[in-house]
Amino acid sequence: MANLLSENSTTYSALSGYNSSYATDYTSDLTTKDELDKTVLDRANLYNPMYYLNDKYDGYNTSNVAKHWRIRTGITQGDTALTTETNLMLALKNDPQVSDVDFAIVWGMAHVQAERTGSSTTNFIDWVNSLS
Repeated sequence: MANLLSENSTTYSALSGYNSSYATDYTSDLTTKDELDKTVLDRANLYNPMYYLNDKYDGYNTSNVAKHWRIRTGITQGDTALTTETNLMLALKNDPQVSDVDFAIVWGMAHVQAERTGSSTTNFIDWVNSLS
């Protein structure tokens, strides 16, 4: 973003309210480290499982990925796109550390409680117990 702002500074400076310090401010904000010596990008990468599962990221092959996964997603969720879980499932299925991925899309349900039958808690516990 800082590069975009710098490269187009002539165009943007013609806009009302634009401040030429935006590019340097943006860079400064993104490179500032917190009390644990982490940047905003470091924190975003920690939150993104694809950072560890996709070879396009620096985090690829830097962690031990769980062998078993159970993902349920509701078709009517409003907090993320269905492709988020689908991409995660595909990345996991292609990861040699992963033994199995139990993935299901549930019609008419939201993201968190998506189950075709029963309760999400009971179903999850039963799934964990089935692994032992």
